[in-house]
Amino acid sequence: MKDKENWEERLQKIEVLYQAMFDVSQQQRAFVEASGWEKKGMQCFQRWLEKRQRLMQAIEGLGIQEEEFLQDNPEGQSVWQTYREKCVCFITQIQNNDEVTRSGLEKATVSSSAKLASTRGNKKASKAYLQMGNQQPWFFDKKK
Repeated sequence: MKDKENWEERLQKIEVLYQAMFDVSQQQRAFVEASGWEKKGMQCFQRWLEKRQRLMQAIEGLGIQEEEFLQDNPEGQSVWQTYREKCVCFITQIQNNDEVTRSGLEKATVSSSAKLASTRGNKKASKAYLQMGNQQPWFFDKKK
């Protein structure tokens, strides 16, 4: 009985971790869709990535193999199937959020690159005009 409770506790912990990882993926998606990096920078996005990494490591640490579970719980096929379906659902939703986030970040990168190129061009033009003002006037018409 104790082993069964231990398994159920581990399964619940993993579900909670997947839920937390899904929540983080939702935050990342909302951040990208709202163009949050323009206002807040990418520091919070980086923190979310670090949090997701910690959650993945925690899930791996609690990792449960089907054969091992069913060996200790021969009547637990339905429990395992329910657990597996929940995990697959979370993973699918996380992947969908990640795809939207990735696509949004790619668009932002292209946009930022274009803005940077434009800024560089404007800087060169501005520098050319400003340098001209620092020189002494000279006449190029040398008629006498």
